[in-house]
Amino acid sequence: MPPTWRRNGDYYKQSKQYETALLYYEKALEYVEDDELIGVYRLMADTYDDLNRKQKALEYYDYAIEIGEKRNDIGALVNVYYGKGIVWALEGELKGAKTCFEKGQKYAEYYWRIDDVKVAEGYTYLARVSVMEKDFETAYFYSRKAMDIYISQDISYNYERQISNMYNSMGYLNMESGNYNAALKMIKKAFDIAAKSMEENEEIKDLYEDYILDNIK
Repeated sequence: MPPTWRRNGDYYKQSKQYETALLYYEKALEYVEDDELIGVYRLMADTYDDLNRKQKALEYYDYAIEIGEKRNDIGALVNVYYGKGIVWALEGELKGAKTCFEKGQKYAEYYWRIDDVKVAEGYTYLARVSVMEKDFETAYFYSRKAMDIYISQDISYNYERQISNMYNSMGYLNMESGNYNAALKMIKKAFDIAAKSMEENEEIKDLYEDYILDNIK
């Protein structure tokens, strides 16, 4: 029965019927084993965030963290810390957001490996916080770290979209730092990847060409 409650919650969450999803997740809490509590609490936190109820989201992330730390469930805690960091960032609490992203990224390194995409995800979040702090040099550093991980991945999975996004982000960061030549190179690399993957998609082509023309002087 417990998996059914959770699956029903997942269905309603994906259908954006968040209040109904929460009812099923709350029911699942009555039945799940301790090792499953972290996941259900995280889903409830994510759902409260979807409802823009940030304080409730933080409350349930903390429930998940408390259990996860007691059980030393490092792998499950990665997404919990990332999720809590996102909420803190949206609330403008950048110090708290950075602490969560750093913790999640370190746990990802420990649980998987230093070049895993979950580690790159943490670097990407840290880059975004640095941009919010107007610390473009540090943001570029984290973006470069994330880029290096995505490029190193096995070719059995295509990370071109992530790589294109990272080049685009680094182009923006160079532009904010006044390094327009470097910005142009990065954005053109992003365009080349997008053009290759989308072939002759005129919408993608126009988007990047307009961005280059409008922003790179």
